[in-house]
Amino acid sequence: LAAALSVLALGASTWGRSKERAARSVYVFLHFAWNLLYTIVILDSKDLCARMGMSAADSGRMVGMSYLGMAIGAIGMWLLLRQRPELWRRASRLILASGTCCQLLTSGVYTYVVTASAGGAGDGLAALLVASRFVQGVGAGSNMQFYMATSLCLTEVAERPNFSMSVVLGGTAGCGFGLVFSAFLSSAHTAVAQVAAAVASVVALLLVHPCLADLEDRRAASPAGGELEVEEEEAGSRKVLIVGVTLIGCVRKAMWGAMEVAPALLLKDAFRWDRRDAGLATGAALLGTIPARILYSSASSALPPRQWIRLLAVLVIAGLVFCFEATCDLGASVGIPPAGLLMCSLAVCLAFLFLLEGLLVGTMQQHVLPSGPFDGNHSQLWYIMALGTGGFLGPWASRLAIQERGQDAFAGGQIATALAFAAVFEAMVAPRMQSFPAAATKWARQPTP
Repeated sequence: LAAALSVLALGASTWGRSKERAARSVYVFLHFAWNLLYTIVILDSKDLCARMGMSAADSGRMVGMSYLGMAIGAIGMWLLLRQRPELWRRASRLILASGTCCQLLTSGVYTYVVTASAGGAGDGLAALLVASRFVQGVGAGSNMQFYMATSLCLTEVAERPNFSMSVVLGGTAGCGFGLVFSAFLSSAHTAVAQVAAAVASVVALLLVHPCLADLEDRRAASPAGGELEVEEEEAGSRKVLIVGVTLIGCVRKAMWGAMEVAPALLLKDAFRWDRRDAGLATGAALLGTIPARILYSSASSALPPRQWIRLLAVLVIAGLVFCFEATCDLGASVGIPPAGLLMCSLAVCLAFLFLLEGLLVGTMQQHVLPSGPFDGNHSQLWYIMALGTGGFLGPWASRLAIQERGQDAFAGGQIATALAFAAVFEAMVAPRMQSFPAAATKWARQPTP
């Protein structure tokens, strides 16, 4: 029912809109659905893997396999778009439906694994489970590479950061709702919910996504600061910026992935919360990004993007201090529950990381070059590969750290990663953002598509 209502809501929201806006809305919906598929398994991942003889660290690796597959799927789509760059006009629905059907198939495999493991079967199920998560990521990565590259053709330069923020918000909402839904569902019903979400994505593509054959390529009409001819010195500066944003994307995704899976393990094992409460708390922390987006929209003009990024990075580092056991114990001494303090600090950090990604991806998209290894198609590939690497390593490393050394190892790793984030930004991105003031500041006052 929820899946059907979401498709109806999408169709109603795009009724009467331009084809560009309708297509972008579908892309946000696909990103929402994929992230819901990713997180809806997190609460059950440790117990499911334990039934097949796998450790807590192995469960983190299983969850993160989707992001490793996403990187591989992006490479395949990048190669296809490189050979046939006009596919966004001719076959958008077919290509995206193929990737989504891949997610539908693997959701069915996950359902089989849950059912078979509950019945006592174990031979080969662990390998099948990990493989299904990987293939699910391949479909998601293929789709993401396609619709993010296509969005450059459908979106004016000044509007790109807004669209990036919308995509990130849709993905974050999907992560949050995935955990919230799983908190109220059994393992078997969670598996069925995955299938329903994948079916909803296919239906949305077939019924809502418009034909793009007659649309103008916005890249060919970009204003100054967009993708027209770029001088050699300026091109070099843009390349460094894109590399810097890509490296930050890997680091940020590792942090984000760790914050998605580590709380469920800590709350259930260290703080003895039940499954439902752990899922609701983690989901609520992720959904805190929605009010953060609203607040940022009202205050975005107060600072230029470069200063916003610096401020948010400092706040993330400050928030992570409250994740250490000593800080939680200090909070307990004044009446603040340790688990509550931990989750509040993670909720704040997740909200700030969400805003950081939207700002940085939008900045990167404004600075892509008209051709070569730093054009829109290539830059999106490098970024998705960075996300895949970070998204794979973050969940695995965080659960391994908690398994071997506890909560402080997780918190220390997060702070070290955040400091690396800030260092790369100051060295590679911040100085180059000054070179493009028009592209970097115009977007803040644009309405969200």
